[in-house]
Formats: sequence, C-alpha cells, structure tokens
Amino acid sequence: MEKNYLSVSDGTYTLQEGENKNQFYFYRNDGEPLTDDIGIKPIDLYHAYIIKKIMDGEIKDLVMNNIYSEISDDKKVIRLTTCDIGEKTESGNDSVARTKEPSFFKRLLNKIFG
Repeated sequence: MEKNYLSVSDGTYTLQEGENKNQFYFYRNDGEPLTDDIGIKPIDLYHAYIIKKIMDGEIKDLVMNNIYSEISDDKKVIRLTTCDIGEKTESGNDSVARTKEPSFFKRLLNKIFG
C-alpha cells in the first residue's frame, strides 16, 4: 500500500514529508537548482506545514524543534531534519542540529549579518 506524503507549497517551492517522520524535502516546483536567494523559505514552509497539522488536529502540543539542512550535490533539493530540543541521537549526542552546522544556514547568516 502506497503512503501519501503531505506537502505544502507557495507555488514556486514545495516542502514535502519524507519517509522518516523527522525529514522533509524542499525543492523548486520547476525542477531548477536552488539559489542563495531562497532566504528562509524552507523554514517558512516548515512553519506552514506545522500550522496545517495543528489545524487538522494532528498536533496538539507545543512544537519546538532544532532543524538542520543538507543540500543535494545538484543543488536541487534541501533535506531538512528536525529533532526535539534536547533529544538524544543514536550516537548519544544531544540533538543532531547541534552537532552539524548546515552550510545553507551559514551562508544565510553571513548574507544577513555580513
């Protein structure tokens, strides 16, 4: 039986659930590579996803996650991975987001703050 994955889109970009409940895929609807001008669009669509889940009654608790991202070699997809704050990973470290600093967000922060 095939599972349908929820996605949210703004018409240009889409954020889609992955098989792992903590992973999401962000991409352009036209299939073109992502550029540095996307800003915080992946996070905006993740927030829209959370709001949809709350409105549908699937989430009833406060949502606080660490989020990190990885971009594919062809620059067409960003994989977002979420971890609850303070969650332990399989390696025993605190959340994955603290152990790996994403280059996407480094570039974004450098653009904003110089």
